[in-house]
Amino acid sequence: MKMTNEQHIAILASIASMANHLTDLARRTFDNASDVESVDALTGSIESIAKHIGFMADCACDSLPGGVSLAGGDPYFWMMPPNFHEARADSTHQAAS
Repeated sequence: MKMTNEQHIAILASIASMANHLTDLARRTFDNASDVESVDALTGSIESIAKHIGFMADCACDSLPGGVSLAGGDPYFWMMPPNFHEARADSTHQAAS
């Protein structure tokens, strides 16, 4: 997908903002290390934000001439949990057998 300069600026601004949130969440995770439930919630939030950042950066990179993205802006790559990908790989392997 081709993007305008304004769209690239919007993506970069959003990535910067989310990175700032990640820094805060990482600090809070460290500060609450003894509270297992808080750490679980914080690390889940960190993972979600990191996936969102990766997806946005991948889409932006993919839209630039000569840009090489990690997953071609594929939301399944970025947003689905690891067990989704494992199940997908297992079904592909079973179909090939």
